[in-house]
Amino acid sequence: MQGITFFSSLLISLIISIYYTSLLCGKGSDHPVHIFLVNVIRESNHRLFNRVPRILNEAYCGAYPLFLHWVLSFFSLHTIDTVARILNPSINLALVLLLYSIMESHKILYSIFGLTCLIFILTPQFYHAGNARNFGISSRPIGLILFILYSFLIYNLNVSFSLRIFLGSIFVGYLIWGFNTFAQQTMILFGIIWGLVFHNWIMLGLAFLSIVPFIILHPKYSISYLKHTVLFIKTYATDIADVYILKSRYSIWRDLIYDVWIRIRKFTQKDLYYIYNNSFLVILFLNPLIFIASFVGLSGYSQNSLLIYCSRMALLGLLLFILTSFRSTRFLGEPERYVEMVTPFSTIAAVFYIMNTFGLHMIVYLIIYFVIMTLLQLIVAYLIKENASHVNISSICQITKDIVGREFQTEDVRFCSNNEELTKYFMTEKWCFARSWSPEVDLGGEKYRNFFSQFPMVRKQPFENILTEYKINLCLLDKNNFHDIFIRDLDHNRIHIICDSEYFRLYHLKW
Repeated sequence: MQGITFFSSLLISLIISIYYTSLLCGKGSDHPVHIFLVNVIRESNHRLFNRVPRILNEAYCGAYPLFLHWVLSFFSLHTIDTVARILNPSINLALVLLLYSIMESHKILYSIFGLTCLIFILTPQFYHAGNARNFGISSRPIGLILFILYSFLIYNLNVSFSLRIFLGSIFVGYLIWGFNTFAQQTMILFGIIWGLVFHNWIMLGLAFLSIVPFIILHPKYSISYLKHTVLFIKTYATDIADVYILKSRYSIWRDLIYDVWIRIRKFTQKDLYYIYNNSFLVILFLNPLIFIASFVGLSGYSQNSLLIYCSRMALLGLLLFILTSFRSTRFLGEPERYVEMVTPFSTIAAVFYIMNTFGLHMIVYLIIYFVIMTLLQLIVAYLIKENASHVNISSICQITKDIVGREFQTEDVRFCSNNEELTKYFMTEKWCFARSWSPEVDLGGEKYRNFFSQFPMVRKQPFENILTEYKINLCLLDKNNFHDIFIRDLDHNRIHIICDSEYFRLYHLKW
């Protein structure tokens, strides 16, 4: 019976993940940027780089590790589209198999291993409509499984030292440094808190030790990446968080006592989506096992070493959620992602407690709840897809590309827009671009904080400075930002409007 349930969980994970990813694939605004990175790595003969090619201004890969793009650079664009649709479903399938292998090897929850795998794969947070894992090309699912594998290797090292597991931990850590920034950050933060709380520093020590092969194998790229990632995080704390996050949501906690209730009274689609994205409500309704697993960690419920480790990992995930939920720490990423990273651990600890305290019927109720919440996620994702934009971005891009094909037959395109999101949609083209890629570097004579009027809209003065400094010859103006441009060093008769509409204006600048 458990075998049938286990294979059912595998099938369910594939069906839901494939449908969900197909629904959202390519809808994330970073999708063209990923294709751009794949293209420039291919153009560089599959070499990793320090400064990003075809970006006219200074641009580095801080917080953009390139291992995934390097792998994809060996595939055709058609194959990459297929990979984008199967990457996250494949990782979900691998996660179920990993969870099963852990339970099987440690003989824990073995009488209900199928139901446990089913609960895990139906965790509603996996299908949150804002989860970037579901948008196609993303290193987030790879970072998730690598961190989970790394954490279980650490557990095995704590139980009994093995050179093979020790070297395996360093290798997995090396892959984390190459694939995903958030997994790197989680590895470091978990290592620090684990050491402080439980006086065991092996997790942190191996995290830093795994940097060694990363630097040895990729000396120029790794040093540049690490340097600019640190600068990126620093700039995010001082400048970017204020632009991206804090203006749109004052406080996760103030929401619960004030903002959410005001928005419930309005009850518009925008207000509902605001509530839906509150980090605490996400884990409360979509990953509630974290609370039960943390209680197990605090109460000393079991003497089983694996269960103790799982409950402690869940507890640390919840603690990191709290520590990163305040305005001053929001630059460390979405707090709910730390909870997502420990979902296998919280599932094992919570299901063990529920089964032994309340019995099998409560497990069945939990599965029913997860099924309902997962189906609701699919509905939300469908509604978001249907109402993604009031402006047809695809038609704007196609019109622009058709005009460029006629106007720039012998001239290399140097592109810029006063709407940074619009710029991203053109990055699949073999053009050169000026855009704010590295927030730690000034652009248009301004620091990142002063570059935007309101993200993604660029202020007029720095935008015109960019046009002049980088001799931009193709300028797409979003009239929702401002209506015209003035370039002191360019005669009026060299500024040609080649397309004009209600919302956009396209210029050909001849220097």
